[in-house]
Amino acid sequence: MNEKELTELIEKGEDSFTEFKEEKAHSNDLAAEIVAFANTEGGKILLGISDKKEIKGVTNPDKEMLRVENISRNNCEPPLTVNIEKIKTRVNIKGFENELKPEIPKEVLREVVVNAVAHRDYHITSQIRIFIFDNRLEIMSPGKLPNGITLENIKLGVHSERNPLIVSYLAKMGYMTQIGTGIVRMIRLLKEHTGKEPEFEERGQEFIVRIWRVDE
Repeated sequence: MNEKELTELIEKGEDSFTEFKEEKAHSNDLAAEIVAFANTEGGKILLGISDKKEIKGVTNPDKEMLRVENISRNNCEPPLTVNIEKIKTRVNIKGFENELKPEIPKEVLREVVVNAVAHRDYHITSQIRIFIFDNRLEIMSPGKLPNGITLENIKLGVHSERNPLIVSYLAKMGYMTQIGTGIVRMIRLLKEHTGKEPEFEERGQEFIVRIWRVDE
């Protein structure tokens, strides 16, 4: 969601799919809203926005993001997984016209999420998690790298399919093309756009992709 979309959403006000909450919202109130959306068609909770559509902001976004994650896991029954978004945008000026560009290329975000769905270990009863920090994004996928794939050769396009049926389905749906080239393309796009390569890490039974955000 970019700044324009956020502004339009706030202007429309609260409805059955949108709820405003200020930073000090009680954990039980947030849990109730999360459960309510989970039991219907989903929705968005905008933190740092008052009922009067005033943008109050959040003092410590990283801390608040982790608080929401903990609430969804510990205050909801059954535990739920929520998508938390906090993406900034930057403006490039060409002549007298402003060109709004996403902070991270959409192709990169698509690639890393599709890869997580395609290659995660479905024997592990955990969710794919996306954390958005002030300086980075972290996508945590259940399961270590498949046999033959290392943290080094994955950068070279070495490919292995843990879930071939899912990969085949995603390819037929158009979500995966030129299988085996996605990581190499993602690295190239990030270097061109942010000047930084993504980082890959195995931690416990999770595979983590870390994408650095544009420095302000």
